[in-house]
Amino acid sequence: MINLNLNQADFSNADLRGTIIVNSVLKNVKMNKVILSEDIKLKGSDLTGATLTNTNLKRIGFSETTLVRTNFDNSDLDETNFSGMNLDKVSFVEANLNNADFRKSKLTNVDFTDADLTGAKFQFSTLDSVKLFQTTFSVVKLSSTVIINADFSRVDYFDTDFCPISEDSEFEYLEKLIKKCK
Repeated sequence: MINLNLNQADFSNADLRGTIIVNSVLKNVKMNKVILSEDIKLKGSDLTGATLTNTNLKRIGFSETTLVRTNFDNSDLDETNFSGMNLDKVSFVEANLNNADFRKSKLTNVDFTDADLTGAKFQFSTLDSVKLFQTTFSVVKLSSTVIINADFSRVDYFDTDFCPISEDSEFEYLEKLIKKCK
């Protein structure tokens, strides 16, 4: 599927193993419980408003993909690459994001409620108004990350190193940790 316009298509429960989706418009597409292979490419595609819930998206590459109001709730995104991307109003509620790569990304109004972010990489990223309520945020890498107005309430951040975190960060739940960094 190259250079296709698939707006509002419903691929729910489809078997898309081996599919290559490049530079395609997939706005408001439904891909619930889709079967994908780990080598699927979504490069340059627009997934604005798409729903990819309850789907195995392990190791998927989202390079140059537009993710605005995209829903990944309850999906497995283990080792998925979101590096260098802008994510706006994306939902990862109860998603598995173990070892996901968000380096050099800008995350705005992203919801990680009850997600597992163990081992995720956020170096050199900006987390603005991100909801991390009740997430597992263990062994997360945050060096040189800017964190603004993030909700870290009830977060398990075992063995996460918040130092050195960017001095431009502003949030209330981890003020004590920032003071330890100085």
